[in-house]
Amino acid sequence: MVAELCGALRCHLRRVAARGQPGMFYLLETGTEPFFDRVKALLKAEGFVRVEPLNFCRAQHQDSERLLVIIRNEDIASHIHTVPSLLELKRCPRVVFAGVDDPEEVTGDTFQELFQAGGFVVSDEELLEKVTLGQLKEVVKVLERLNRSGRWKWLLHHRESKKLRGDLREDGSAQRKQLLLRWCQGAELLELLPFHGCDSAPEPRRAQCLRELQVQHVRARFAVYLTENASSSCREVLESQGILVADITTFLGTVQKVAAPFRRSYW
Repeated sequence: MVAELCGALRCHLRRVAARGQPGMFYLLETGTEPFFDRVKALLKAEGFVRVEPLNFCRAQHQDSERLLVIIRNEDIASHIHTVPSLLELKRCPRVVFAGVDDPEEVTGDTFQELFQAGGFVVSDEELLEKVTLGQLKEVVKVLERLNRSGRWKWLLHHRESKKLRGDLREDGSAQRKQLLLRWCQGAELLELLPFHGCDSAPEPRRAQCLRELQVQHVRARFAVYLTENASSSCREVLESQGILVADITTFLGTVQKVAAPFRRSYW
């Protein structure tokens, strides 16, 4: 609770400090309703300038400059993954995501902040079987370090857990992996997902599942798909929807640097 309150206070102070300066915004428009014109009119009256997300990400900015990415709350479930350059925006500390019900929430700083901090990891179906015990321990160490400044979890599918349990009698390594995962669950580093459609489908529908998890944990800054078998097309599709794709080596080497600027908890 203390970490959450301190994070909220820092966020509020940052907004207050930015009020005296012209800001930038991007509004995700999903229709022709008057809502969108009202939001744009209010922001322009406050001196905000509309910019394209990719242009903002590629340009050099002062630390005091920020981009406000706005999405109507009722559009989050079906459209949040369509925000242009979403993954690049998540990586940038100067980008704030705002979910709003009313246009006035934007200028009044009463919006719901999305993608605040922390993250979650989802692995592919074969990762637990192929990863060595040593690599798995390193992943756990990274999650422990990440949790010192922002909440992270490994969200494990029922299908993966069941498959690992099926290997216990024949594979001593599987037993040790299972013990490590049980410890992670007790330490709140791992959460077993309830059985759902992704577990019963002939081929796991991970792209759809990851989009849904991103919405369910919309305050988490990063969603990571951990896989050793990512094709270029799979990577392109997922990263265009705001989901970072990484193999074990990439995850161990880069995720702490990516998450470093985002220090508030959301779970």
